[in-house]
Amino acid sequence: MNRLPLLLGAVAIAGLAACTQKTASTSTGSSDAVAVIDNHVITRSLYDHYVNSVSNGAENLSPEQKNGLLENLVRGQLLASQAEATGATKDEEARNALELQRLNIMSQAASKAFLKGKEPTEAEMRAEYDERLKTMDKVEYRASHILVKEEEEARKIIAQLNAGGSFAAIARAKSTDTVSAAKGGDLEWFAPAAMTSEFANAVTALKKGETSAAPAKTEYGYHVIRVTDIREATPPPFESVKEQMAQAVDAKKLKVWVDELTKKAKIKKSL
Repeated sequence: MNRLPLLLGAVAIAGLAACTQKTASTSTGSSDAVAVIDNHVITRSLYDHYVNSVSNGAENLSPEQKNGLLENLVRGQLLASQAEATGATKDEEARNALELQRLNIMSQAASKAFLKGKEPTEAEMRAEYDERLKTMDKVEYRASHILVKEEEEARKIIAQLNAGGSFAAIARAKSTDTVSAAKGGDLEWFAPAAMTSEFANAVTALKKGETSAAPAKTEYGYHVIRVTDIREATPPPFESVKEQMAQAVDAKKLKVWVDELTKKAKIKKSL
């Protein structure tokens, strides 16, 4: 079954209010119209923008899917017209939602305009990459854990392990982390920064082959941890993270700009 029109229909119901305001309305004689609902015109430009925002472009859609997306816009316009006719747009919740959407769209437009012509250079991306390497974990760990809800149970498990119990067998039988439990508690390789601080601190305090003498408490419960291996961390090649570095450079440029705007603006807060 072709599910795309149905899935995108949900998107339309959730977010079409902002797309079908008066900016979509022109004279009914417009040659750019793809649909006319009463005195409201859905333009080709709006339709193309909608298609590109919810799919990989019209060229990848079947005629049925294209028609389904147009139907979403038609229904969205009908609902928007009803909201205006019944006064629903005066509802505080609706007004706030529309204003937040407006702010989001305008913020994106302003950011895009500011960054135009300021594309990250190779040097800027390399500098960002090098800066991140400085803060990257120097080692990675492979560890197993047994997660339980109560500290007392965790301490009993540690006693069982000290008496020669099988870590993998106990993990499979008792760990509430069902994904790792199926692998005998194995979490595979990870950098400490990828874990909660409490868990990371417990892991980095252990040597290869050691098991925690006391359970580590996190928001998930109590962990009995065994470090099975330690290795030097290998940073990802620059080319593999180049796009992320470009985004990080853009974000820093935007922050500097917005900080400057904030300093110049007259702002009063009264929370």
